[in-house]
Amino acid sequence: MSFRLLVPFLLYPVEGGPFSSGVADNSDHLFWRTKDDPEAWTVVVAAHSYGKGAWWEFTGSMTDFITGLMTRELTCPVLDPDFPLPNATIEQNPLP
Repeated sequence: MSFRLLVPFLLYPVEGGPFSSGVADNSDHLFWRTKDDPEAWTVVVAAHSYGKGAWWEFTGSMTDFITGLMTRELTCPVLDPDFPLPNATIEQNPLP
């Protein structure tokens, strides 16, 4: 299947295109969905399968999204039901 059929968005720098912001250890991807006002950006999640229905958009900040996942107050329908694991940690990797 072609990349264009798997990805339902035109990617950044196209206006409104998702901008990659992170990857989970199982290869799920996080994106910011860009808009003119960065305060209005949303979070787009792509499950590692990239298959039909593997994309989900969260209307809120990346901080709210990650906090919601870690506290289990938020469930993302495209991520594995047990994500994150109870012993999950967040790591920041410096840019090269």
